[in-house]
This record gives sequence, C-alpha cells and structure tokens, in this order.
Amino acid sequence: ADDFTLHINNSQTSATRFAQNAITHNMGGENTNLYLEVTFGTKTGAVSGNIFDEKSLQQLIKTAESIASLNQPDPEFVASEGAHKLPETTKTSHETISLSSEKMVDNIAKCVENAKHKDANISGISEKEISKNYMLTKNGFEGFDEEAVFSHSMTMKKDGKETKVSKSVNDFNNFSMENQLNQLNLQFD
Repeated sequence: ADDFTLHINNSQTSATRFAQNAITHNMGGENTNLYLEVTFGTKTGAVSGNIFDEKSLQQLIKTAESIASLNQPDPEFVASEGAHKLPETTKTSHETISLSSEKMVDNIAKCVENAKHKDANISGISEKEISKNYMLTKNGFEGFDEEAVFSHSMTMKKDGKETKVSKSVNDFNNFSMENQLNQLNLQFD
C-alpha cells in the first residue's frame, strides 16, 4: 500500500453492578483489537479484527487492500501521521491498576449500608478499566499510550425520591467513597 495506519488496543475491565441493595453482577475480561487502514493513492480500505495468528493477519491485510482497490478516491483524503514525539503524560496510577475486586465490593457494601439506614434502595456500577493503545504509520509515527480509570456511579431511591452521583478518576487515591456518600445524602435529604 502507498500508506497505512495501524492501531492496536488492549483493554482490561473489572466491573461490579449492584441493584436493590445487592450485588447483581461481577464482570471482567480482556479484549484486544486491531484496526488497519491502507491507502492506494487516495483510495482507502479499513478493517478490524481480534484474531492474531499469522494467517488471520495476512487475510486482514489482503481484505483492507481489496477494499481500498475497489473504493472510490476520497476527496478529503489526509495522509497518515508523520513522525513526531508525543508529550509525556501520566494517566495511570499504581493505586488504580492494583485496585482489587474485593476493595470495589467493600465500597459497594458501604453504599448498601448507607441506603439501608435511609430505608432506601441503591443501584449502580463500580468499574476499573486499563486501556493500552499503540499506533504505527507508514509515514513514521509510532506511539503508545496507557490509561487507567476508576469510575463509580450510584442512584438512591425511596418512594418518589431519587438522586444520583458519579465520579471518574485516573488515580484511585483521588476517589473517596465517604465524599460520594455525603454528596448523595445531601442531595437525597
């Protein structure tokens, strides 16, 4: 191909859902995806996949090339990113990466106890995601980025009264369940 852009993304998630003052689901898993865009002149073809053996990768490339060769020229075509250095960023923290499911469940138990004291029901989700992204282009760009995010969302209900709070942080050290419960209670009362 005259040009190409390759993206590889890996995400690892751990999530706990709760409703009616009880945990309903514990979910988790890892997912890796590849996205390839190739260009002949200004004709592009793009494919994605999640199987990485040699035969599958060869088929992925062949399919992208076939799509590009059959496609119409793109009047808004922009060449792939050229080589340059990315600024250093910190979007991961040890506290978030090492956050255990047990700690997430302990936090949910605090939410349930708070709701029971108010004779109310609580529901929501606590989730941790670690995402890694890699990009490579024919024009010389190569970059890697990693991000860890913790988020917690909860809704408390009683009779016709309902309130919700949510928060997302890159560093779990910046999350306080006590602060979230205080905010929820202030909104609820």
